[in-house]
Amino acid sequence: MKSIEENGVWFLSNNPENKVYGRLTFSTDEPPKLYLIGPLQEVQCGDRIPHTF
Repeated sequence: MKSIEENGVWFLSNNPENKVYGRLTFSTDEPPKLYLIGPLQEVQCGDRIPHTF
């Protein structure tokens, strides 16, 4: 399988109005990575970040 690098606009399904530009990379040697230019959601001090995907 070849490596993939795609630029795109990303958003959370529960907040589709908040769009963030970024790049998705994937290769057989490494896990997928999503690099974002900005946050998908605001995180407050003390908020727990969910670990489920």
